[in-house]
Amino acid sequence: MSTPASIISSLYLAYYSRPADPSGLRFWTQRLEAQGNNNLDAIINAFATSPEAQARFGGLSINGFIDQVYQSLFARPAESGGLAYWSGLLQQGGLTRGQAALAILQGAQNGGAQDSALVNLRNDAALQFTQSLGSSGAYFGNAAADAATLLIASVQLGSSPSQLNNLVLAANQLVQMASAQPDAYNTLLG
Repeated sequence: MSTPASIISSLYLAYYSRPADPSGLRFWTQRLEAQGNNNLDAIINAFATSPEAQARFGGLSINGFIDQVYQSLFARPAESGGLAYWSGLLQQGGLTRGQAALAILQGAQNGGAQDSALVNLRNDAALQFTQSLGSSGAYFGNAAADAATLLIASVQLGSSPSQLNNLVLAANQLVQMASAQPDAYNTLLG
């Protein structure tokens, strides 16, 4: 999580389980740079209170929220110690949900090797996907966002660079179809 674009891309993974769209990545990266790269407070608040985040997390219990963030980032539920730790902080008001999602992400970056490696692979794939859309490319709509989450979910620990490239290419095609023909995409998913 070193460059502003990588930081923002990681936030998309934590809050939305998907890669950023090019205009969103550009907007939030510029905002982070303007705020001085270390001030994420306003940005995480905007992410956490967005309609997309509310749709994903709004109805979840604290434990359900923590498990969802872990699934998005690490492809697993929270371990019992982590669940107890984060739920305690949230219940006591020590963190907001937005702050907790960022802290869980940062904990992986500073802690567990497997979690950190998976987050880095998923972030690499997300950035590659966003870049593959080009500056004018975008994906829009719920079906396209759902299709993009499939890319992130498909990246597993040990995915090779060529596998990541193939996943990005396939996700790009799927997202384009979901953007243009959401009904057809939804029919395919059954």
